[in-house]
Amino acid sequence: MKRRIKVLLATIISLAICCSFFVGSTFAYNESNYESAGLNFMEYQYKVSNIGYTELEIEDAINLYDLEESVVAKVLVLNRDGKIDYVILDFLVDDIIEFGFDCEEYINKFYGKGKIYYAGSLDCIYIDNGQYFDLHGNSLDSSQVQKAFNDIKMEFPKAASSSEFIISWNDVRIDSNASDEDVININDDFITGFNHLAFDDHIFYSQSLFNLAYNNRHPDKKVDGTCIQTAMTNMAIYFNWLGYENALINNDEIETFTWFINDTNYFKTTDSNWWKYTKKSFENYANYTGYDYYLKNYDSPTMDNYIHEIYNNRPIFSSFNAKTASGEEWSHAVIVVGYEKFSHFYQVNNRYWLFGWHDKWVEKRDDFYYLRCVDGWSTANQDRYINFNYQYRQIRASAFMLQK
Repeated sequence: MKRRIKVLLATIISLAICCSFFVGSTFAYNESNYESAGLNFMEYQYKVSNIGYTELEIEDAINLYDLEESVVAKVLVLNRDGKIDYVILDFLVDDIIEFGFDCEEYINKFYGKGKIYYAGSLDCIYIDNGQYFDLHGNSLDSSQVQKAFNDIKMEFPKAASSSEFIISWNDVRIDSNASDEDVININDDFITGFNHLAFDDHIFYSQSLFNLAYNNRHPDKKVDGTCIQTAMTNMAIYFNWLGYENALINNDEIETFTWFINDTNYFKTTDSNWWKYTKKSFENYANYTGYDYYLKNYDSPTMDNYIHEIYNNRPIFSSFNAKTASGEEWSHAVIVVGYEKFSHFYQVNNRYWLFGWHDKWVEKRDDFYYLRCVDGWSTANQDRYINFNYQYRQIRASAFMLQK
């Protein structure tokens, strides 16, 4: 009899352990779950950034798909007193990948294209008459698109149905009466002229504008896909704003862009040599404009590298090579002008059953690292924050600053 009781007790305990495992970790995404998480995350951003508002509402929630028509990410669109903000929730990696303030022109790129397919951070595509295009209208090779999605499918077999990272924001209430006990170790910084919101003193340019102006002047040698030269020219615009009178070639943005097209050997660059030409072009540009300069190149920058350069008021040209639909060596160049990092502390209730249900609260901590970017796709987006911890293949960076 004693042996039978011991076996029965062991069985009950085993069932309790199994129940606690399933109850403590299972989570299915639904409308209220992701909207709550995204909204609370953005309310925290408004709070720490001192962004006030009278009315805030969820304007839209855009589904992003894989090629098998499964939802793998969401773009939550918020209307803040008439300004459009957004946050992207990535269910493949269970992370908040990107967010931005006052980005209506960028968000409009998601509309009027049918379903948007998501191939990882920085890469969304749509299909028109059987042809693949990126979000900004550039055509993509179908074989490369298929390869990229197959790579993602192997690495992330399906969107996460079990999560603690995004779900941790569901129960966080951020308002004027909320304490900061759940979010600590906050640290952010920006180079001169920037803060959490737009840099209103001047306008940066998009590559679509530069390309149009260049192609009108050079109809025999047209350009496309000029994010590198766009970022470099926008850095020159920033230096001009700082008072470097010779920063713009002939005091003209388009001529500066043309100079970078020529000096970076745009028409001769390949995936293997563009980085060499880009690094050298920063030196050539400083010498051409007659200024001393600071240049520090990073083949694999760390977050501490970014923090150091931003602390010293140096913009950082950055190229992010991601898991993307446009090919193995596709990358996108931006200017990093600031950062934000913080630790989010919260509790998870790993309930278990042992002659009745019991609560077991476990302390958790997530560390967030975001880079504030000036992006130059089809819009000159100044308020885009991207997740530094995303699984990029490679990041290359050049901290560059003219000196008098």
